[in-house]
Amino acid sequence: MKERIGAGRDGPPPSNFKASVADGRVLRWSAVRWDGTQWCLSYFSPERHPLRVLNVGYGSNDETPRPDSLVEMTASAAAIAGDPDFLRVDLHEVDGEIWLGETTAHPNGELVALEPSSIDLEWGRL
Repeated sequence: MKERIGAGRDGPPPSNFKASVADGRVLRWSAVRWDGTQWCLSYFSPERHPLRVLNVGYGSNDETPRPDSLVEMTASAAAIAGDPDFLRVDLHEVDGEIWLGETTAHPNGELVALEPSSIDLEWGRL
């Protein structure tokens, strides 16, 4: 079974933008993209400011292009999440369209350590 997002497309898969939403507002974004040799992960604020966080096990890359439709993606993520305590909403920008990837209550699949470790504590308090 292939996901629609990868089927029939040439080149690398589109970047995956993951919104961390709490109480109906986007707190931060993470972006996962394939650079041709490794998966790279970067974090940024809803206002597009980079956040200096390293995800252990991923290549670090602050150069992941921000989506052109970030404002619309932020509004979509907040609307999809509604008002639960926390929900991560994964979105893709494909040929100018916003596609929903998945939603989950786990910000990093609970398998990835963050550095500095203080960020794990700070984000865990949300």
